[in-house]
Amino acid sequence: MPTPPQGIAQLEEHLKTVGGRIPAVAIGGIDLTNAPDVWRTGVDAIAVVRAVSQSCDLAATLQSFEEVLSEEARDAAIAS
Repeated sequence: MPTPPQGIAQLEEHLKTVGGRIPAVAIGGIDLTNAPDVWRTGVDAIAVVRAVSQSCDLAATLQSFEEVLSEEARDAAIAS
């Protein structure tokens, strides 16, 4: 059942509600342009399909996601 995008602010509210009691996975509409913002919310994982399956350069796309979704990248972003 499709739903409209919830956005980063709503994701942050959901995370406050669950308070780390359960793992949180962000899914839907995530690509390299918004993955850093999603990751900085503190989710435990990000699920991507279209950004990978429709990539013209799969290796480069996966490398970029690996860099964006590293713990170091999240820690640096939160610290700044």
